[in-house]
Amino acid sequence: MNKKILLLNPEIPGDILGGFPLSLAYLSSTLKMDGLREIRAIDYNIGESKALEDEIIKWSPDFIGVTMMVPSFPKGKQKIEELSVKIPNSKIFVGGIAAAVITNEVLDIKGVTGAYRGEGEKLISLLVKNSIGESWKNIGGVSHIHRGNRVDNEISDFINDLDSIPFPDRTLVPFEYYLQDIHGSDRKAASIISSRGCPYQCTFCYRGPAAGKKFRARSAENVVAEMDQLAEKGVTAFMFWDDNFMLNKNRVYEICDLIKHKGYEWKIQMRVDSADKYLLQKMRDSGCVAANIGIESGNEEVLRHMKKGITKSQARTAVRLCQENDIFVNAYFILGTPWDTPSSIMETINFAKEINPNKAHFFEATPYPGTVMREVAIKMGLRMNDSWGEYRMKKTDAPIFEVEAYSKEQLHRVINEANEFFRR
Repeated sequence: MNKKILLLNPEIPGDILGGFPLSLAYLSSTLKMDGLREIRAIDYNIGESKALEDEIIKWSPDFIGVTMMVPSFPKGKQKIEELSVKIPNSKIFVGGIAAAVITNEVLDIKGVTGAYRGEGEKLISLLVKNSIGESWKNIGGVSHIHRGNRVDNEISDFINDLDSIPFPDRTLVPFEYYLQDIHGSDRKAASIISSRGCPYQCTFCYRGPAAGKKFRARSAENVVAEMDQLAEKGVTAFMFWDDNFMLNKNRVYEICDLIKHKGYEWKIQMRVDSADKYLLQKMRDSGCVAANIGIESGNEEVLRHMKKGITKSQARTAVRLCQENDIFVNAYFILGTPWDTPSSIMETINFAKEINPNKAHFFEATPYPGTVMREVAIKMGLRMNDSWGEYRMKKTDAPIFEVEAYSKEQLHRVINEANEFFRR
């Protein structure tokens, strides 16, 4: 019997990710490839979710898979507990970053059967097919409670051949809701991820436990095939959410060659040490219009503590090279880390003004579970807000840390003033 499967994306507080829920879409396409067809989804970040929920409760799914970030934990917990009462016979499994870094709290949610850590595409079909009996408890990467104790099965290896994963199922939820604006283009863009994993050691990064340290990339041909598929739907602009899109420069050259005459426009996220005059020229010639660049701090000592592996000189060069190639620069900075002082914070703001990106955003340092930054803050005895709903990206309204050098109110005011300066 084909099981009825519901995939959930809980509400994420604040302005976090406006893009298509690719995690759910990849799970759906994988399930369909494995012969499981009765799949529905609810994204609680869009307006139609309540009416859809009432309909799906009547549908009564056998299996509910929830992808959960740390900020979405409070709303996710609430929704899981509600659904476990309304659909009592369903098995509920939680994946995503929250399942990897706050596993105990996830398993404590009333109604949760288990948590799956690691990449969901390797686990989801096995979980669905084995969810009726007890054999799911032996699947690698699964955590569950047995006689009051937590059991963690060893995580299986990450997926090396990303080309083996089918393209995300963009029929899962209303596609048109998720097209987004990108700087430098008047077209609406679709979200794409062309690589996974990050070899760097940034102390503030929340993604490592879920994505791994090994960089894995889709082939240029595979990436462009997905772009072409979207173009057939009328979408010719793209936002690449890769952490390290430019890490393999030969692959970027290949992508550029394949799309140069297609008329696509696209935006990336890049590290400043990836800036390469000739590569940026080639990217612009093939339609790259903008780049989000994580500069993080204008203080060399803070950068060293962040273990970002970059310098201010590299940041200057990256911004200049992008602008010389007519690539819109959207620079990101983090203020209020455990290593910051009022002086270093002002140095960062002044550095941003010096390098003059097209746009700049300043955000509060957020000590996500599983990060080195959080471990450092705990060792330093810093008091932190542990309400996970406050652990948001693009956050400027309520600092998490409490430090002696400046108050939360002072940091909040400085961040707002810096963002106001670049709001143009």
